[in-house]
Amino acid sequence: MDAKRQSKYPCSPRGNRAVDVQALWYTQLTNASDLARYMNREEDAQRWNLAAERLRSNFEQDFVDTAAQSIYDHLNTDGSGDAQFRPNAIYALDLVSDPDLKMHETKEVWERLVYPWGVSSLDQSDEQFHPYHEQWYRYHKDDAYHNGTIWLWNNGMAMQRMIENGQADIAYTLFRNMNRQALAEGAVGSLSENADAWPRAGQTWVRRSGTFLQAWSNSEHIRVWNQYFLGIRPDMLNHSITIDPQLPSELKVVDSRVNIGDGTLRMIIAKNNVSGTYRYEWTGTPVTLKLDIDSYQTLDVPVSTDHSVSIRTEGARMTVDVSDASGKKTANYVAERDALKQEQKKQQDDYFMNTHFAKPSYRENMKSMSRYFDPPLTYQSVE
Repeated sequence: MDAKRQSKYPCSPRGNRAVDVQALWYTQLTNASDLARYMNREEDAQRWNLAAERLRSNFEQDFVDTAAQSIYDHLNTDGSGDAQFRPNAIYALDLVSDPDLKMHETKEVWERLVYPWGVSSLDQSDEQFHPYHEQWYRYHKDDAYHNGTIWLWNNGMAMQRMIENGQADIAYTLFRNMNRQALAEGAVGSLSENADAWPRAGQTWVRRSGTFLQAWSNSEHIRVWNQYFLGIRPDMLNHSITIDPQLPSELKVVDSRVNIGDGTLRMIIAKNNVSGTYRYEWTGTPVTLKLDIDSYQTLDVPVSTDHSVSIRTEGARMTVDVSDASGKKTANYVAERDALKQEQKKQQDDYFMNTHFAKPSYRENMKSMSRYFDPPLTYQSVE
Protein backbone atom coordinates (compact mmCIF):
# COMPACT_ATOMS: atom_id res chain seq x y z
CA MET A 1 0.00 0.00 0.00
CA ASP A 2 2.47 2.51 -1.30
CA ALA A 3 0.43 5.34 -2.84
CA LYS A 4 1.94 8.81 -2.36
CA ARG A 5 0.69 12.16 -3.58
CA GLN A 6 3.38 13.95 -5.60
CA SER A 7 5.53 10.91 -4.72
CA LYS A 8 6.13 12.51 -1.31
CA TYR A 9 3.06 12.28 0.92
CA PRO A 10 1.91 8.77 1.95
CA CYS A 11 -1.82 8.27 1.48
CA SER A 12 -2.11 5.30 3.84
CA PRO A 13 0.71 5.46 6.40
CA ARG A 14 0.81 2.25 8.48
CA GLY A 15 3.46 2.66 11.13
CA ASN A 16 6.78 0.95 10.50
CA ARG A 17 5.87 -2.78 10.62
CA ALA A 18 2.92 -3.87 8.45
CA VAL A 19 1.36 -7.30 8.96
CA ASP A 20 1.51 -8.20 5.27
CA VAL A 21 5.22 -7.37 5.12
CA GLN A 22 5.82 -9.89 7.91
CA ALA A 23 4.08 -12.53 5.77
CA LEU A 24 6.11 -11.60 2.69
CA TRP A 25 9.36 -11.66 4.69
CA TYR A 26 8.51 -15.07 6.18
CA THR A 27 7.72 -16.50 2.74
CA GLN A 28 10.92 -15.09 1.28
CA LEU A 29 12.98 -16.67 4.08
CA THR A 30 11.37 -20.11 3.75
CA ASN A 31 11.64 -20.06 -0.04
CA ALA A 32 15.29 -18.99 0.16
CA SER A 33 15.97 -21.81 2.61
CA ASP A 34 14.34 -24.38 0.32
CA LEU A 35 16.30 -23.13 -2.70
CA ALA A 36 19.57 -23.08 -0.76
CA ARG A 37 19.02 -26.67 0.32
CA TYR A 38 18.25 -27.64 -3.28
CA MET A 39 21.57 -26.03 -4.29
CA ASN A 40 23.42 -27.93 -1.52
CA ARG A 41 24.06 -24.75 0.47
CA GLU A 42 23.05 -26.23 3.79
CA GLU A 43 24.60 -23.48 5.94
CA ASP A 44 22.54 -20.83 4.17
CA ALA A 45 19.44 -23.01 4.35
CA GLN A 46 19.77 -23.43 8.09
CA ARG A 47 20.45 -19.75 8.71
CA TRP A 48 17.41 -18.61 6.76
CA ASN A 49 15.22 -21.30 8.26
CA LEU A 50 16.21 -20.18 11.78
CA ALA A 51 15.37 -16.58 10.87
CA ALA A 52 11.98 -17.69 9.56
CA GLU A 53 11.22 -19.65 12.72
CA ARG A 54 12.27 -16.69 14.89
CA LEU A 55 9.87 -14.47 12.92
CA ARG A 56 7.08 -17.01 13.32
CA SER A 57 7.62 -17.37 17.07
CA ASN A 58 7.62 -13.58 17.57
CA PHE A 59 4.68 -12.87 15.28
CA GLU A 60 1.86 -13.92 17.60
CA GLN A 61 3.44 -12.07 20.51
CA ASP A 62 3.69 -8.85 18.51
CA PHE A 63 0.66 -8.98 16.19
CA VAL A 64 -2.06 -11.05 17.87
CA ASP A 65 -4.47 -9.55 20.41
CA THR A 66 -5.66 -12.71 22.12
CA ALA A 67 -8.25 -10.89 24.26
CA ALA A 68 -9.93 -9.35 21.21
CA GLN A 69 -9.28 -12.40 19.01
CA SER A 70 -7.83 -10.16 16.32
CA ILE A 71 -4.64 -9.53 14.37
CA TYR A 72 -3.10 -6.07 14.25
CA ASP A 73 -2.89 -4.43 10.85
CA HIS A 74 0.47 -2.90 11.73
CA LEU A 75 2.67 -1.80 14.60
CA ASN A 76 2.96 1.91 15.21
CA THR A 77 6.34 3.58 15.50
CA ASP A 78 6.17 3.22 19.29
CA GLY A 79 5.69 -0.56 18.95
CA SER A 80 2.01 -0.58 19.89
CA GLY A 81 -0.44 -2.63 17.82
CA ASP A 82 -2.88 -0.81 15.56
CA ALA A 83 -6.31 -2.37 15.05
CA GLN A 84 -7.19 -0.58 11.80
CA PHE A 85 -9.17 -3.16 9.83
CA ARG A 86 -7.79 -3.98 6.38
CA PRO A 87 -7.57 -7.23 4.37
CA ASN A 88 -3.78 -7.41 4.83
CA ALA A 89 -3.89 -9.73 7.86
CA ILE A 90 -5.24 -12.63 5.77
CA TYR A 91 -1.82 -12.86 4.10
CA ALA A 92 -0.26 -13.62 7.49
CA LEU A 93 -2.59 -16.40 8.66
CA ASP A 94 0.11 -19.00 8.02
CA LEU A 95 1.97 -17.40 10.94
CA VAL A 96 -1.01 -17.99 13.28
CA SER A 97 -1.26 -21.28 15.17
CA ASP A 98 -4.83 -20.98 16.51
CA PRO A 99 -7.31 -22.44 13.96
CA ASP A 100 -10.22 -20.64 15.66
CA LEU A 101 -8.49 -17.27 15.18
CA LYS A 102 -7.88 -18.10 11.53
CA MET A 103 -11.58 -18.83 11.03
CA HIS A 104 -12.56 -15.68 12.93
CA GLU A 105 -10.26 -13.43 10.89
CA THR A 106 -11.43 -14.97 7.61
CA LYS A 107 -15.10 -14.44 8.42
CA GLU A 108 -14.50 -10.91 9.74
CA VAL A 109 -12.68 -9.93 6.56
CA TRP A 110 -15.40 -11.44 4.40
CA GLU A 111 -18.33 -9.75 6.14
CA ARG A 112 -16.65 -6.37 6.65
CA LEU A 113 -14.51 -5.98 3.53
CA VAL A 114 -15.60 -8.42 0.80
CA TYR A 115 -18.38 -6.87 -1.27
CA PRO A 116 -20.02 -8.68 -4.19
CA TRP A 117 -17.70 -6.70 -6.50
CA GLY A 118 -14.42 -7.30 -4.64
CA VAL A 119 -12.35 -6.68 -1.53
CA SER A 120 -12.26 -3.21 0.00
CA SER A 121 -8.89 -1.95 1.22
CA LEU A 122 -10.33 -0.45 4.44
CA ASP A 123 -13.34 -0.99 6.67
CA GLN A 124 -16.14 1.47 5.92
CA SER A 125 -16.47 2.50 9.58
CA ASP A 126 -12.90 3.89 9.59
CA GLU A 127 -12.70 7.68 9.40
CA GLN A 128 -10.09 7.34 6.63
CA PHE A 129 -12.60 5.44 4.46
CA HIS A 130 -13.10 6.80 0.93
CA PRO A 131 -16.10 5.15 -0.79
CA TYR A 132 -15.26 6.15 -4.38
CA HIS A 133 -11.96 5.91 -6.21
CA GLU A 134 -12.39 8.94 -8.47
CA GLN A 135 -14.09 11.80 -6.68
CA TRP A 136 -11.87 14.75 -7.57
CA TYR A 137 -14.30 17.33 -6.19
CA ARG A 138 -13.86 15.80 -2.71
CA TYR A 139 -10.33 14.38 -2.46
CA HIS A 140 -7.20 13.33 -4.32
CA LYS A 141 -7.62 10.03 -6.14
CA ASP A 142 -4.59 8.44 -4.47
CA ASP A 143 -6.05 9.20 -1.03
CA ALA A 144 -8.78 6.70 -1.92
CA TYR A 145 -6.56 4.06 -3.54
CA HIS A 146 -5.84 2.04 -0.37
CA ASN A 147 -8.40 3.63 1.89
CA GLY A 148 -11.66 2.01 0.85
CA THR A 149 -11.29 1.45 -2.86
CA ILE A 150 -11.92 -2.12 -3.99
CA TRP A 151 -8.54 -3.66 -4.82
CA LEU A 152 -9.24 -6.78 -6.87
CA TRP A 153 -5.77 -8.23 -6.27
CA ASN A 154 -6.94 -9.14 -2.75
CA ASN A 155 -9.81 -11.27 -4.09
CA GLY A 156 -7.56 -14.29 -4.58
CA MET A 157 -6.37 -14.48 -0.98
CA ALA A 158 -9.86 -13.80 0.42
CA MET A 159 -11.22 -16.73 -1.61
CA GLN A 160 -8.22 -18.92 -0.75
CA ARG A 161 -8.78 -18.50 2.99
CA MET A 162 -12.45 -19.37 2.62
CA ILE A 163 -11.61 -22.52 0.64
CA GLU A 164 -8.96 -23.52 3.19
CA ASN A 165 -11.79 -23.46 5.72
CA GLY A 166 -13.89 -25.78 3.57
CA GLN A 167 -16.16 -23.03 2.21
CA ALA A 168 -15.85 -23.35 -1.57
CA ASP A 169 -19.49 -22.33 -2.08
CA ILE A 170 -18.97 -19.01 -0.27
CA ALA A 171 -15.74 -18.32 -2.17
CA TYR A 172 -17.42 -19.15 -5.47
CA THR A 173 -20.00 -16.39 -5.03
CA LEU A 174 -17.19 -13.86 -5.47
CA PHE A 175 -15.43 -15.90 -8.17
CA ARG A 176 -18.64 -16.04 -10.21
CA ASN A 177 -19.11 -12.28 -9.90
CA MET A 178 -15.56 -11.70 -11.13
CA ASN A 179 -16.27 -13.99 -14.09
CA ARG A 180 -19.18 -11.68 -14.86
CA GLN A 181 -16.84 -8.67 -14.94
CA ALA A 182 -14.29 -10.52 -17.08
CA LEU A 183 -16.86 -11.72 -19.62
CA ALA A 184 -19.54 -9.05 -19.71
CA GLU A 185 -18.01 -5.74 -18.62
CA GLY A 186 -15.04 -3.58 -19.56
CA ALA A 187 -12.22 -5.25 -21.51
CA VAL A 188 -13.40 -8.78 -22.32
CA GLY A 189 -11.30 -11.45 -20.60
CA SER A 190 -9.84 -9.06 -18.04
CA LEU A 191 -10.36 -7.78 -14.53
CA SER A 192 -9.82 -4.18 -13.55
CA GLU A 193 -7.32 -2.92 -11.00
CA ASN A 194 -9.88 -1.22 -8.76
CA ALA A 195 -13.53 -0.41 -8.29
CA ASP A 196 -15.55 1.88 -6.05
CA ALA A 197 -16.51 0.40 -2.68
CA TRP A 198 -20.07 1.71 -2.92
CA PRO A 199 -22.39 2.00 -5.94
CA ARG A 200 -23.00 5.58 -7.00
CA ALA A 201 -26.40 7.20 -6.68
CA GLY A 202 -29.04 5.33 -8.67
CA GLN A 203 -26.73 2.36 -9.40
CA THR A 204 -26.81 -1.22 -8.09
CA TRP A 205 -23.24 -2.12 -9.04
CA VAL A 206 -19.98 -0.25 -8.66
CA ARG A 207 -17.90 1.54 -11.26
CA ARG A 208 -14.56 0.00 -12.26
CA SER A 209 -11.46 2.17 -11.99
CA GLY A 210 -7.68 2.15 -12.19
CA THR A 211 -6.04 0.06 -14.90
CA PHE A 212 -8.84 -1.50 -16.96
CA LEU A 213 -6.83 -4.68 -17.61
CA GLN A 214 -4.70 -5.41 -14.57
CA ALA A 215 -2.40 -8.45 -14.66
CA TRP A 216 -2.32 -8.92 -10.89
CA SER A 217 -6.12 -9.03 -10.71
CA ASN A 218 -6.25 -11.62 -13.50
CA SER A 219 -3.37 -13.67 -12.11
CA GLU A 220 -4.93 -14.02 -8.66
CA HIS A 221 -8.24 -15.03 -10.21
CA ILE A 222 -6.49 -17.77 -12.21
CA ARG A 223 -4.26 -18.79 -9.29
CA VAL A 224 -7.13 -19.40 -6.87
CA TRP A 225 -8.98 -21.41 -9.51
CA ASN A 226 -5.98 -23.66 -10.23
CA GLN A 227 -4.52 -23.96 -6.75
CA TYR A 228 -7.62 -23.97 -4.54
CA PHE A 229 -10.82 -24.74 -6.46
CA LEU A 230 -9.03 -27.37 -8.60
CA GLY A 231 -6.60 -27.87 -5.70
CA ILE A 232 -3.45 -28.36 -7.79
CA ARG A 233 -0.43 -27.16 -5.78
CA PRO A 234 2.98 -28.19 -7.17
CA ASP A 235 6.16 -28.56 -5.12
CA MET A 236 8.55 -29.45 -7.90
CA LEU A 237 11.69 -28.97 -5.79
CA ASN A 238 10.48 -32.08 -3.98
CA HIS A 239 8.96 -33.72 -7.07
CA SER A 240 5.43 -33.72 -5.68
CA ILE A 241 2.02 -32.25 -6.51
CA THR A 242 -0.73 -31.86 -3.93
CA ILE A 243 -4.21 -32.60 -5.30
CA ASP A 244 -6.92 -31.17 -3.05
CA PRO A 245 -9.99 -30.28 -5.16
CA GLN A 246 -12.55 -28.00 -3.48
CA LEU A 247 -15.20 -27.49 -6.14
CA PRO A 248 -18.37 -25.54 -5.38
CA SER A 249 -21.51 -27.64 -5.22
CA GLU A 250 -23.00 -26.10 -8.38
CA LEU A 251 -20.14 -27.43 -10.55
CA LYS A 252 -20.87 -31.10 -11.19
CA VAL A 253 -18.34 -31.79 -13.97
CA VAL A 254 -14.94 -30.16 -14.59
CA ASP A 255 -12.45 -30.91 -17.38
CA SER A 256 -9.27 -28.84 -17.09
CA ARG A 257 -5.51 -28.79 -17.67
CA VAL A 258 -2.69 -27.21 -15.70
CA ASN A 259 0.88 -26.87 -16.99
CA ILE A 260 3.40 -27.86 -14.30
CA GLY A 261 7.17 -28.06 -14.76
CA ASP A 262 7.90 -30.12 -17.86
CA GLY A 263 4.44 -31.67 -18.00
CA THR A 264 0.70 -31.16 -18.09
CA LEU A 265 -1.81 -32.45 -15.58
CA ARG A 266 -5.24 -33.04 -17.05
CA MET A 267 -8.16 -33.66 -14.70
CA ILE A 268 -11.73 -34.78 -15.28
CA ILE A 269 -13.93 -34.58 -12.19
CA ALA A 270 -17.56 -35.60 -11.84
CA LYS A 271 -19.38 -35.38 -8.51
CA ASN A 272 -22.84 -35.77 -7.07
CA ASN A 273 -24.19 -35.86 -3.53
CA VAL A 274 -23.13 -39.44 -2.79
CA SER A 275 -20.10 -40.24 -4.97
CA GLY A 276 -17.38 -38.80 -7.15
CA THR A 277 -14.96 -39.83 -9.89
CA TYR A 278 -11.61 -38.16 -10.49
CA ARG A 279 -9.18 -38.87 -13.30
CA TYR A 280 -5.70 -37.29 -13.46
CA GLU A 281 -3.40 -37.73 -16.47
CA TRP A 282 0.26 -36.72 -16.06
CA THR A 283 2.73 -36.20 -18.94
CA GLY A 284 5.85 -34.94 -17.11
CA THR A 285 8.77 -36.57 -15.33
CA PRO A 286 7.95 -38.88 -12.39
CA VAL A 287 6.33 -37.22 -9.37
CA THR A 288 4.37 -38.15 -6.27
CA LEU A 289 0.72 -37.10 -6.25
CA LYS A 290 -0.38 -36.26 -2.72
CA LEU A 291 -4.10 -37.04 -2.88
CA ASP A 292 -6.15 -35.08 -0.34
CA ILE A 293 -9.67 -35.84 -1.53
CA ASP A 294 -12.71 -34.75 0.50
CA SER A 295 -12.68 -36.26 4.00
CA TYR A 296 -10.71 -39.38 3.06
CA GLN A 297 -7.25 -40.29 4.33
CA THR A 298 -4.40 -38.63 2.45
CA LEU A 299 -2.47 -40.89 0.06
CA ASP A 300 0.95 -40.50 -1.58
CA VAL A 301 0.77 -42.00 -5.07
CA PRO A 302 3.92 -42.15 -7.26
CA VAL A 303 3.27 -41.72 -11.00
CA SER A 304 5.57 -41.93 -14.00
CA THR A 305 5.45 -40.17 -17.36
CA ASP A 306 2.12 -40.63 -19.23
CA HIS A 307 0.52 -42.42 -16.28
CA SER A 308 -3.05 -41.81 -15.17
CA VAL A 309 -4.78 -42.05 -11.79
CA SER A 310 -8.47 -42.95 -11.51
CA ILE A 311 -10.21 -42.27 -8.20
CA ARG A 312 -13.68 -43.21 -7.04
CA THR A 313 -15.25 -42.02 -3.80
CA GLU A 314 -18.41 -43.57 -2.42
CA GLY A 315 -19.53 -43.88 1.16
CA ALA A 316 -16.76 -44.83 3.58
CA ARG A 317 -14.17 -45.78 0.95
CA MET A 318 -12.00 -44.21 -1.73
CA THR A 319 -10.34 -46.46 -4.33
CA VAL A 320 -7.39 -45.37 -6.46
CA ASP A 321 -6.06 -47.12 -9.58
CA VAL A 322 -2.82 -46.16 -11.37
CA SER A 323 -2.41 -47.07 -15.04
CA ASP A 324 0.47 -46.75 -17.52
CA ALA A 325 0.34 -45.28 -21.01
CA SER A 326 -1.13 -48.51 -22.45
CA GLY A 327 -3.94 -48.55 -19.87
CA LYS A 328 -2.47 -51.40 -17.84
CA LYS A 329 -3.04 -51.04 -14.08
CA THR A 330 0.23 -50.76 -12.19
CA ALA A 331 -0.96 -50.00 -8.65
CA ASN A 332 -4.07 -49.87 -6.48
CA TYR A 333 -4.80 -48.04 -3.23
CA VAL A 334 -7.71 -47.85 -0.79
CA ALA A 335 -8.40 -45.09 1.75
CA GLU A 336 -11.06 -44.80 4.44
CA ARG A 337 -12.83 -41.80 5.89
CA ASP A 338 -10.67 -39.65 8.18
CA ALA A 339 -12.63 -38.92 11.39
CA LEU A 340 -10.55 -35.83 12.22
CA LYS A 341 -11.20 -34.35 8.78
CA GLN A 342 -14.92 -34.98 9.14
CA GLU A 343 -15.05 -33.32 12.54
CA GLN A 344 -13.06 -30.32 11.33
CA LYS A 345 -15.38 -29.86 8.33
CA LYS A 346 -18.43 -29.94 10.59
CA GLN A 347 -16.92 -27.27 12.85
CA GLN A 348 -16.06 -25.10 9.84
CA ASP A 349 -19.51 -25.45 8.29
CA ASP A 350 -21.17 -24.53 11.58
CA TYR A 351 -18.94 -21.49 12.06
CA PHE A 352 -19.37 -20.09 8.55
CA MET A 353 -23.10 -20.77 8.30
CA ASN A 354 -24.96 -17.70 6.98
CA THR A 355 -21.74 -15.80 6.17
CA HIS A 356 -22.62 -12.86 3.91
CA PHE A 357 -20.95 -10.20 1.79
CA ALA A 358 -20.18 -6.78 3.25
CA LYS A 359 -22.98 -4.27 2.68
CA PRO A 360 -22.58 -0.54 1.99
CA SER A 361 -23.49 1.56 5.01
CA TYR A 362 -24.23 4.98 3.58
CA ARG A 363 -23.99 7.85 6.06
CA GLU A 364 -23.80 11.61 6.22
CA ASN A 365 -20.85 13.72 7.38
CA MET A 366 -18.08 11.37 6.26
CA LYS A 367 -14.69 12.96 6.80
CA SER A 368 -13.47 12.07 3.30
CA MET A 369 -16.57 13.67 1.73
CA SER A 370 -16.66 16.78 3.94
CA ARG A 371 -14.79 19.12 1.59
CA TYR A 372 -15.60 20.41 -1.89
CA PHE A 373 -13.03 21.65 -4.41
CA ASP A 374 -14.04 23.78 -7.39
CA PRO A 375 -12.24 23.50 -9.72
CA PRO A 376 -11.66 19.82 -8.90
CA LEU A 377 -8.31 18.51 -7.78
CA THR A 378 -5.78 17.01 -10.22
CA TYR A 379 -2.86 14.62 -9.83
CA GLN A 380 -0.57 17.62 -9.27
CA SER A 381 -2.75 19.25 -6.60
CA VAL A 382 -1.16 20.09 -3.26
CA GLU A 383 -3.77 20.64 -0.55
